[in-house]
Amino acid sequence: EVGNLGSRQLFDYTVIGDAVNLGARLEGINKFYKTNIILSEFTYQEVKDIAIVRELDFIKVKGKTRPIKIYELRGMDNIPQFEYELLVQVYQQALQFYQQGEWYRALVEFRRVLHYFPTDGPSRLYVRRCLDLMENPPAEDWEPVFVFETK
Repeated sequence: EVGNLGSRQLFDYTVIGDAVNLGARLEGINKFYKTNIILSEFTYQEVKDIAIVRELDFIKVKGKTRPIKIYELRGMDNIPQFEYELLVQVYQQALQFYQQGEWYRALVEFRRVLHYFPTDGPSRLYVRRCLDLMENPPAEDWEPVFVFETK
């Protein structure tokens, strides 16, 4: 939505709404994952056939009740295609293990990604999560949703 937030004498046109709020939150979340561009599941559906992306996580942002999947836009990297395909293949397997609660298997695969791509922020984050979950097992009704408590 676009609208005037000022008075009749002072106009301040801006963009507001749910999509804008989510976009602002995802922009801030980049720091957490050490990524450059994060897409919501809604944007992903629009660009999945033309952009190079990988699934990052299933999250719930502050102020929302429904979790969403987020993706990393990877189309601007200088990684050769065959190396990127290896990264995505191993990373996706690791993410699947994580989402199924198989943290040791996920840990092994995320470490494999880091062997080839030591600066991969999401894999580093998941290694820490896996170690924490193995050390402090969650309740049986655990779901792979990460909740961001801050904006």
